[in-house]
Amino acid sequence: MYSRHKYLPKSLQGEKWLRDFSSRLRYKIYLAPCGMGLGHAARMLSAGLRLKSRFDVVYSTYGLAADFIEKFGFKVYREPPVHYSVFSDGEVDTKATILSGVGNIANFLRQVQMEAENIASEKPNLIISDSRLSTLIASKLHNLRTLLVCNQLKVEIPIKKITFLKSFFKKISEEYLAKILFTGWYMADRILIPDLPPPYTISKYTIGNEAMNSKKVRFIGPLLMKWPENYPHKEAIKSRMGLSGKKVVLLSLSGSLRERESMLYRVLETLKKCDRNDIVIIASRGKVGGRNVVKKDRTIIFDWIRDKYLFLKASDVVITHGGHTSILEAIVFGVPSINIPAKTHTERFLNSLAAQELGVGLLSDVNDLCWAISRILDTEDLEKRLSEIRRKTRLRGDVEIYKIVEQMLSK
Repeated sequence: MYSRHKYLPKSLQGEKWLRDFSSRLRYKIYLAPCGMGLGHAARMLSAGLRLKSRFDVVYSTYGLAADFIEKFGFKVYREPPVHYSVFSDGEVDTKATILSGVGNIANFLRQVQMEAENIASEKPNLIISDSRLSTLIASKLHNLRTLLVCNQLKVEIPIKKITFLKSFFKKISEEYLAKILFTGWYMADRILIPDLPPPYTISKYTIGNEAMNSKKVRFIGPLLMKWPENYPHKEAIKSRMGLSGKKVVLLSLSGSLRERESMLYRVLETLKKCDRNDIVIIASRGKVGGRNVVKKDRTIIFDWIRDKYLFLKASDVVITHGGHTSILEAIVFGVPSINIPAKTHTERFLNSLAAQELGVGLLSDVNDLCWAISRILDTEDLEKRLSEIRRKTRLRGDVEIYKIVEQMLSK
């Protein structure tokens, strides 16, 4: 347990009323998730919802993540976005991303400035950055303690059409980028990996061997907002939804709004061809707070699913874009996943590869979804593997991060 009165002058620590007053003071935690997609925001919401019982919590982020977090009543500082570009099919547009580099650099520097101003205004006792280098830099300017939550400590540059020259420059660029990121990430006092510990780690290819063996790095388990035990049995939920006897296929597609819309259209067009009458497809357009629902044939499309974990608990298969949080959610809820990452989105592709190697999901192409769904529904090997892993891994990221924060503030 932490105590704040020890920071009072010794001459005042003996005063009971001062001790009582100081014990009522609350520490403040500043959480700064990356705003690309909603995976980082969801992780930090899990942490914030756990921490707010004992600490004051404030956020800073950008894009859809800011809207998402504000829905839960937290104070959010909005900042300019840093993003990558994608083609209409969801593949990463490396050339456009490079060309927008000047704008991204300008926004990054603006983020550092705004973060420094926000921190000066809020005066937090501890800062938690989820994959945001700008926050780490700003926190060091104020000489504050920091935690980094991250599942990608190294980056592979995506190339759609590989050539010898491109491969050469890719290798040099990645080595240079790795040195920059290593210096930046290791400014944090501790690095927390929101993943299952080895040998069950989904982000094993994006963390790197050096980090896996670092004393500064700790695996804390998935950071989820809700857990399977919060819900009734799968069949009870299906019955309540009017889906008894059906196999539920949940589309859990995140990323930028453009990525999500493109992927959703392609997936739904493919699933129309599936020759199965026993499945019901549930999807979300990702419009935060939207209330429209469209039901057509065996498909139900929501503007926004307020409690996706309820639908995840009722699901027999979940289709994801290969996002780290999405794959871990499926593992925790015991649902086999079909992961369809864009081939040029290297982090998601490597997550999906790790999930397939672990035996909890299939790495697939959009065009092969019908086969992949039948492969999962007609066999039990993935479900058995999921049950085995869930018995062996019990870490909860929100609980672990609470313990770490409390420990750091008690020193």
